[in-house]
Amino acid sequence: MPCEAGTELFYMDPLGEIRPCNGMDETMGNIREKTFEEIWNGEEAKRIREKVTRCQKNCWMIGSASPAMKKYFWDPTIWIIKNKWLKRNLGESL
Repeated sequence: MPCEAGTELFYMDPLGEIRPCNGMDETMGNIREKTFEEIWNGEEAKRIREKVTRCQKNCWMIGSASPAMKKYFWDPTIWIIKNKWLKRNLGESL
């Protein structure tokens, strides 16, 4: 499943910096200096979203994994059936 940090969700730190997630240091902008719409639709946000598509951290957290699992329901469902349910019920020979 693709990481949708900075596209479907964001993190705002205590100082008002809008980041794609709490695992990235880069900021899209500060809510004290610009409106959320200006930040979210700005050039810096576009640049950071492109960087997110190349992120190799694979640091899924509940705030990002849960919405993605709901959106791409069949991906985790098939994985669970294949890697958990079938192995438990049919044995390790799969």
